[in-house]
Parts: sequence; structure tokens; C-alpha cells
Amino acid sequence: MNRISLHIALLACFTLLGPLILNTAVVLAQSGGYSGSFQRMGFGPRGMAIGNAMTAVTGEGVYGYYNPAHAAAAAGRRQLDISTTIMEFDRNLNMANAHFHLPPAAGIGIYLLHAGVSDIDGRSSSGYHTGTLSTNEFQLGTQFGLRFHERIQGGIGLKFNMARYHEELDSATSFGIDLGLKANITDRITTGFVVQDLLASYQWHASELYGDDFNRVSNHHFPVRLKTGAAFQLHETLLLATEIERRIHRPETADNAINTTFLRAGVSYRMHERFTFRSGIRIHQPGSDPVSALSAGFSIHLPFDRFSPSIDYTFAEETNKVANLHVFALRLLL
Repeated sequence: MNRISLHIALLACFTLLGPLILNTAVVLAQSGGYSGSFQRMGFGPRGMAIGNAMTAVTGEGVYGYYNPAHAAAAAGRRQLDISTTIMEFDRNLNMANAHFHLPPAAGIGIYLLHAGVSDIDGRSSSGYHTGTLSTNEFQLGTQFGLRFHERIQGGIGLKFNMARYHEELDSATSFGIDLGLKANITDRITTGFVVQDLLASYQWHASELYGDDFNRVSNHHFPVRLKTGAAFQLHETLLLATEIERRIHRPETADNAINTTFLRAGVSYRMHERFTFRSGIRIHQPGSDPVSALSAGFSIHLPFDRFSPSIDYTFAEETNKVANLHVFALRLLL
């Protein structure tokens, strides 16, 4: 494919995304309030830039957060990512990721997510200032992946979650399980399927904070996430990715599950050996009061053979349209 046809293909990609961007209604609604919401925002600027449509993508790096089967990728060098996010309303989000190849046909990954809110104005029921509060949540995840065949990879991921919302309230902890598959249909087309957050839930006992009137144990389940995705390597420098997610939440006080759908799509274009551009869109509940969120970012590949460092950046809208994110990362190959 020559440069002219490459630019035509790139224009076609944005032409496909354009109607979604222009025709998607902006509605200030969200399916918030579910436990562990911070760990569903995405991981690092590369994935968030292409709308988190990473279920079938490994060309942007190995991120088992999106699909534990990615851990089986035959990467020749150890990958390390360190990322931080600038957010509004005194919030913060920090990430670290590492991947290790285990010859001949396996790999292991590990990541850490941290989210927090600081400078919360504490008030009594009468409105008097009682102090400044903060919250912290952590997720430590590890994945093991295996190549069953030259075109088929599978993986399992284990997660440990911890949330601390008040100094007089015991921290809530939880374990979750991810299962994933990835298949190379052709040399340029890959598909993936993931089940995430199986068995994960927080359990709270608030009697020590509020007294015996609240002497009840409450369980807050994480939504189970079913994701199917595909990636199309149209050219060595041009990648298209898409995925659909079905999120199933079972509230403790409800008889029926609450189902929500998410559609994601993104493009990555390596414009120069030292520069890669990315863009994406996320749509919540497509076809029924849809809410869209856009993202765009880039990578600068520094001219050093040792560690092959890259500086990544992404600007992204939050799904609920409340604020925007600025995500920065440093990536090294060791």
C-alpha cells in the first residue's frame, strides 16, 4: 500500500467514525454507583486513547488488564509502563504495568491501579465542619497466558481489590477472576473474548461508624463484564479496533439484574517512526439514550535503543460528561 492509498484508508476510518460522533446524542446519564467503578475507566494512555477497545489488541503493547490472554504474547523484551492521570475534583488515578515472557509459549503480567479522592469537606448532620476526608482504592492484578496454538491464546487473571473510604470504617477487600481468549483469524485480523470480575464484591459492616442502628452486613457486587472485540491491522502503521461489552449488575436489594451495553472503537496510526497518533469513541447504551465520550492521544518514541522509551499522552472525556482526563505514561522495554 503506497502513501496515497494509506491516507485514503485513514480517511475512510475517520469517515466511519464520523457519523457516530455527529449523530450520537449527548445525555447526562450514567450507570454509576457500582462498586469498583475506578477500575473500569481504562488503563494507561494507549488503551484509553483508542476508546479502551483493547480486547483483541496487542500491537499497542501487552496489557493483561484488558484481556488476560494478552499475557501469552510472544514479546521479546520485558515491558514496563508507569502512568498517572490529571483529573478534576481532587481525584487521582495512577497505574503501573509489567509483562514478562515465559518461553516457549507462556507469559505473565502484573499491574497495580490506585484511585483516590482528597480534600473532602467533612460535615456533621447539622452542617458543621468536622475535618478533611479522603478515600483510596487499589486493585492488584496478575495474569497468566498460554499459547495453545500459533493462532490461539488463552489466559486467566486474578485480582485483589481494596477500598478504604473512612478512617473509622474497616477497609473492604475482594477477589475477582478474569477469563480471556484471543484468536488470530488471519495475519491481520484478531478477535478476543473476555469475562471479567467474576465473584468480585465488597462487604461492609458500618455499625462501628454509625452504631447498632446500622448493624447490618451489606454486599455490593461488582458488575460482571462480557466483552467481545476485533482488531484489524489494515497496514503495518494503521490499526482499527472495536468491541462491545455487556455489563451485568445484580444489586443486593433488586430481584432482577441490570444490564447495560457499551460500544467502543478506535484507530491507531503510526505517522512516523517517532510518532503515533490515536483516537477513539466510547458509547454507553447505543440505540437507547446513548452517551458518547471521545478520546485522542499520541506517543513519542524516543531515539534510544536502550529501553526503547516512549512518552504517551491521552486526552479523554469521562463517560458521564462531568470532566475530562489528561493521562501521561512512560513506557520502557527492558
